[in-house]
Amino acid sequence: MALKSEIVKLEDDDKKSIMASIDPVKAAVTYLFNTKKYYDWVGVYIRDNDDLVLGPFKGPPTPHTRIPINLGICGAAVRERRIINLGDVWGDDRFIACSTTTRSELVVPIWIGEEIIGEIDIDSNMPSAFSRMDEELVRDVAELIAGHVKLWNPS
Repeated sequence: MALKSEIVKLEDDDKKSIMASIDPVKAAVTYLFNTKKYYDWVGVYIRDNDDLVLGPFKGPPTPHTRIPINLGICGAAVRERRIINLGDVWGDDRFIACSTTTRSELVVPIWIGEEIIGEIDIDSNMPSAFSRMDEELVRDVAELIAGHVKLWNPS
């Protein structure tokens, strides 16, 4: 269950702070990681043809630095072209474990026009951690940084 007392919206001052950074994508990851106590891992994956390549992240290191879009919850978000909010990762065969403590995952595509150029991936050690408010917050951040993600070169 999401912590209702921790609902946060992306305010204008937050937007200005992220965009004023020398690296808005990294600043956005840091903002999200620090905003919610139950965001235990936050990362941006950038699409490179049929792969997702790990960009900036906060949290424990992950072995998943390149994920084919035909694998995992991250790949499913690209294939299905939608936000995936998974309350029980261990109950979903698509889940690729980065940590044995992860219980829920939120993956929000980053769009430019009709093209998915990347995604924000968030893991929580709490089951059913993410609410619609979390989805909206992360979607707002994804929209804010989309132009900067497009400039990132995964090669």
